[in-house]
Amino acid sequence: MSGILNLRVLSASQVKSLASMREAIEIQKEAFALQAGGASVSGLRHWLDRKDDDPPCLVGFLPAFLTDGRGYGVKIVSDFYRLRGSETPHMMAIVVVCDGNTGAPRAVIEGGHLTDLRTGATTGVAVDLLARRDARVATIFGAGRMARNQMEAICEVRDLETIWVCSRTEARARAYITDLQVKGGRIPRDIRLAASAKQGLEASDIIVTATTAERPLFDGRDLRPGTCVVAGGASREIDSETLHRAGKLVADMKETVAHTPVFTVPIGEGIIREDDVAELGELVLGTRPGRETAEEITFCKTQGVPAQDLVTAQYILRKAEERGVGALIPLL
Repeated sequence: MSGILNLRVLSASQVKSLASMREAIEIQKEAFALQAGGASVSGLRHWLDRKDDDPPCLVGFLPAFLTDGRGYGVKIVSDFYRLRGSETPHMMAIVVVCDGNTGAPRAVIEGGHLTDLRTGATTGVAVDLLARRDARVATIFGAGRMARNQMEAICEVRDLETIWVCSRTEARARAYITDLQVKGGRIPRDIRLAASAKQGLEASDIIVTATTAERPLFDGRDLRPGTCVVAGGASREIDSETLHRAGKLVADMKETVAHTPVFTVPIGEGIIREDDVAELGELVLGTRPGRETAEEITFCKTQGVPAQDLVTAQYILRKAEERGVGALIPLL
């Protein structure tokens, strides 16, 4: 069935079939370049935290607008956390994509896998720009959903030989290790459970944090020279010493610096200045340098840029249109 205006609807399984991790990494570079180049309008996000409602929930409305007719859209994401452990997922998301020249809605895309994909790919971008080319060992803190695609992305940009996993829950860590081994591809076979944070740090060239920890996960004094650290959690996973030692400080966008304890605490302590922090898109564009020496410690904080969801969704939509994937629903 077709009409004057058709809306394409894409499920999670269809999204998975339309974009690989390698493609997703390149898509994120495009999104960060648009952000740093002033083509993405920022400051539009809004969160509703309804802890006292029945049922309690957290709902986010995350619009993205690209200038010069490049398109706009919104991601709606929710966490109805009372549903944890039930058959219904407690976290769900959709992305609505609209035409930048006519305003016509073009697609509704399942946003959970899209978010997981672009989150992992963001770490891939950061590692590609900030880790040593000869990096062979990585440690990840966290073994939950946030950590799901991190190592796959890193393995797309570096030839890892060993992965260490640090988690508060051993059973979850072992399940995560099994998931990585099942993925295969460029992921190495040597995946180990770290007995302590220090054990992972002493062995690794790349450190990734993907947790909800409200206190630093490790002591920055234990980092080896030349280590690349990428922090993806929402709270204060990283101590001030790590940022003090880092020769390169990066955030996915400027707003992250002003609103994230990882930065605001050491800024308040006088350890770093806000101007010390580059935007990831500036590294993509080459207006500020990435890693410059083999010995420097580099640090990147990622929190998510609205343009990432839109640019990723636009790419998936183009692939769906080319392949005839998805359900077409006539709106007009």
